[in-house]
Amino acid sequence: MVSFDALEQFVQRFEQPPATVNAAACTREMTFLSRCQRCVQACPHEAIDLKGAVKVLPACTGCGACLTVCPTDAYRLSESSLGETLAQVERAARATGSALLTCARSRVTGQADAVLPCLARAEETLLLGAFGAGAREVTLVRGPCEGCENAPAMPRLERTVARLQGWAGALPATAGLRLVSEGEAPPPPRPRAEVEGERRAFFAWMRREGLQVAATVADEVAAGWSGRPAASPRGTLSPERRLLLGLLRRLPAGEGSLPYDPEGPFADLAVDLDACDGSGTCVRVCPTGALQQPEDPDAFTLTFQASRCVNCGLCVEHCEPKAIRFAPTVPVEALRRGTVRVAVQKATAHCTSCGLPFVPSKATAGGGRCKYCGMTDLFPSVATAEPQVGPPDSRVSEATS
Repeated sequence: MVSFDALEQFVQRFEQPPATVNAAACTREMTFLSRCQRCVQACPHEAIDLKGAVKVLPACTGCGACLTVCPTDAYRLSESSLGETLAQVERAARATGSALLTCARSRVTGQADAVLPCLARAEETLLLGAFGAGAREVTLVRGPCEGCENAPAMPRLERTVARLQGWAGALPATAGLRLVSEGEAPPPPRPRAEVEGERRAFFAWMRREGLQVAATVADEVAAGWSGRPAASPRGTLSPERRLLLGLLRRLPAGEGSLPYDPEGPFADLAVDLDACDGSGTCVRVCPTGALQQPEDPDAFTLTFQASRCVNCGLCVEHCEPKAIRFAPTVPVEALRRGTVRVAVQKATAHCTSCGLPFVPSKATAGGGRCKYCGMTDLFPSVATAEPQVGPPDSRVSEATS
């Protein structure tokens, strides 16, 4: 006989909140050092629980705010998938050269090319996808936000729009983005002439990428219903991220770099070479493999790939000597080409006390000891100890004789 608890769990699998989360993709699941709370801070309904494995609570309304802030794309919204919405925007861009998006409560849904549960769902991949599909103008029409339960998510949408408009120097297409009220909604545009072959090829590419996103979502939903754990995506990029990078490569480039924004999807790192102690903590906490430490017996080398950096901030937060910080700008060419650059390369030395290799830094300057042997407040005997010489085996035999 089936127990009531088992029956209740079975029913709950088919009564999922509008938003779902792949817990394995959450940085809190990837490393115990992560204290990320972006989704909780963005959710206007307190519908996300981070106690234990992250989960979405029944209070979720499907506004999509969590999707736009998660650096690793752990959240999904079944009612407004990215693949579906991009397909709708593509058809509009192909036909008229413009795209109009609005929310489900708006009075202009009849003339909209795509209707989102809430405009809080609009983020960089969706908006760049509209421009990539050939839209010269992309208009977001706000619905009656006054009194709407999702209204607290609107300030972030305004910041997202302002951020993309600020990219116009490096990505000129984004100058055509507007956020307007219902009364300012533009009239329906006229159909335009047939698009050229190059643009048709782009449509085919974006459709394939959109289907890949949809397939990933379907697989994750199936995993949730079956109760099987999803595979950890650590060290990989989500389909949404790959799509975003593909759009950057296909949009016409201007001049300059993207201004860094703590809420944005891109970041570049600057490293204080004197402060870096070569601990490698930054490499271990990076969820996407943007930071790598190639093997080198004679030096500590740290490489950085901006296209894989999702601006999660874990490396900056957990760098003990505070050697890593965000650069003020992000080079577009590094994102488009997937450039891997050497961020740090420092020769190693051998500690005069323990004999082990270490990377000299500000914390060890002038002493010849590694940072651990240099902690005289913790190891007072080390400060007065004579430097040890000879191979390790002879030291042991001398100490025990």
